[in-house]
Amino acid sequence: MSVVVAVASRRPTIMAIAALYPIVTIVVIFSTANHYLLDAAVGVAVATFALYGGFLLQRRREGPGRRRITK
Repeated sequence: MSVVVAVASRRPTIMAIAALYPIVTIVVIFSTANHYLLDAAVGVAVATFALYGGFLLQRRREGPGRRRITK
């Protein structure tokens, strides 16, 4: 989710916070010893899969003849 926020935001402060969020989350997971490395790795894999799935759905909705309008 932080990747989406970083890409969608135009403010450098928000982009920096969004980029640091996953790193801080992993540090907290390890420092509290409530979870293990596998939990963090699976979390990254699930987030990556969801992001990729979102891109595929967007591409399917746009179709081959449609173009995105960018400013």
